[in-house]
Amino acid sequence: MEALSPLVHRDLLLAVANVAAAFVGFSMVVGLLKTEVSASDLRFHTIRDVAEIGLIVIGAGLFPLTVYAYGVTPGTVWRLSSLLMTLAWLISFIFAQIRFRQAGSVALLDRNPVWAVMALGIVVAGNGLLWWNVATSGPLAGARYITSLLLLLTIAGVMFINATFRKGHGER
Repeated sequence: MEALSPLVHRDLLLAVANVAAAFVGFSMVVGLLKTEVSASDLRFHTIRDVAEIGLIVIGAGLFPLTVYAYGVTPGTVWRLSSLLMTLAWLISFIFAQIRFRQAGSVALLDRNPVWAVMALGIVVAGNGLLWWNVATSGPLAGARYITSLLLLLTIAGVMFINATFRKGHGER
């Protein structure tokens, strides 16, 4: 069966992009309000990652609609969008780990091992859905793609809450 048009998912893709834009805005406000970066490099990098994830999801939410506007077939739209999304997600994840290590932390692993394991599971599940789309399209390709975007936003949401409301090691 052929993949459904991105227009079928238009409203949901735009809603996800709007929510991601709100994440970017909130993280910018928190970043500006918490100017004492030296007091918490980990918190700073976490808020930065929330903004980065938000920007990725905004682009990922709008990309399928834009590519489809050029007359690309739905199956190709979902494959291409999924490939680019998984690459952006993984590259972002790798650079985030580098930044956290430079800040003297292993991301949330040393602060909250339960969340770290859950986050890793979400990363694997979300990328698995994207790779499924890359390998084969079909009528559920759009649903898998949107689910992966929501999983990434889930990570950003928990990171935002942890960075904003939770005290880290050595903080008062």
